Amino acid sequence: MKKITKKDKRLFLESHFSHEVELMVQSFLLYVHPQLFRSEVVMEAFLIHVRNFYEFFYINEGKNNAHAVDYIPKWKVKKKLIGLKRWNTQINNYLLHLSYERNLQESKPYTEYKIDVLYNHFREVILDFWEELPKYYKKPYLTKLINNLKEVRWKSDKNSYPRLGRLR
Repeated sequence: MKKITKKDKRLFLESHFSHEVELMVQSFLLYVHPQLFRSEVVMEAFLIHVRNFYEFFYINEGKNNAHAVDYIPKWKVKKKLIGLKRWNTQINNYLLHLSYERNLQESKPYTEYKIDVLYNHFREVILDFWEELPKYYKKPYLTKLINNLKEVRWKSDKNSYPRLGRLR
């Protein structure tokens, strides 16, 4: 693989990263909208984007994978979410791979996904990343997308639409 340049990294943010942000927001909004049917397909789409952001912001391994530290060498998530590693493992085992664990849940019980908590966490992490991101990478399309993300906030309370998701 060729050496990744600043231009390559900027293109990644404008394309793949932007795509992930857009689809995470869209799938979340579709899932929590009270007038729409809550489909497993929408929840799965949301969880795939959550997993991609988990690997981008929390994991710094893999030569072919982009990571936040590629842009901000001293990057650290400011406020880590308790249980996130377990949810990520669950997403990998139950959603992204054809795994026996999905049916044989004796070793680790299945934990329902707190969709709103995951959304709010990664929304904040993306906004923190944006604040630290060097100006060179802040192109108009991505800037507009981040400004939209600032507006799409979910307030969780007992009157919110149900926040738990469960895959069969």
